[in-house]
Amino acid sequence: MMISTATTIQMYFTTFLVRWWNKKLIYNVVALYRMRELEQRRHPIHILSLRLFTVILLLIAFVLVRGVWGMYQKERETYTGRMQAETELYDMQERKGGLRAEIVRLRSPDGIEASLRSQFDMAKEGEGVIVIVDHDKTSKGGDVMDLRTVSTWKRIMPLVPWHLFGQ
Repeated sequence: MMISTATTIQMYFTTFLVRWWNKKLIYNVVALYRMRELEQRRHPIHILSLRLFTVILLLIAFVLVRGVWGMYQKERETYTGRMQAETELYDMQERKGGLRAEIVRLRSPDGIEASLRSQFDMAKEGEGVIVIVDHDKTSKGGDVMDLRTVSTWKRIMPLVPWHLFGQ
């Protein structure tokens, strides 16, 4: 059985139309589905719920970040306090060692004698005491001026030749 050319063309055309119609129908269905999605997204209740959800998430994030920041600050304060306490402990242990050595030294007769001699300028019978005074440490002004504490006027006054003015 042989099919004529007209029927063959008619079959191809029909197949083409059906396929074209189906594609168009599928595109229309997809477009309608997308339109419904867009309409649902634009619906005021949907928009309000999205904004409300976003605000709630932001509030939760803010509360969590604030809590973590507070914990971080407390951890830093604790760390700083611990470092200070360890430093004080080390200093006190060194001081304790020095005091124990001083106690051992002072329990001996030579240590007691050396301590009395240095603190009270004492001497044994027949010995003399020489006290050396450091002039720079004991003078409170005298000939030496501390330029950091003396005003400019007081620095200039000694330079003026007052004897020329009849004084």
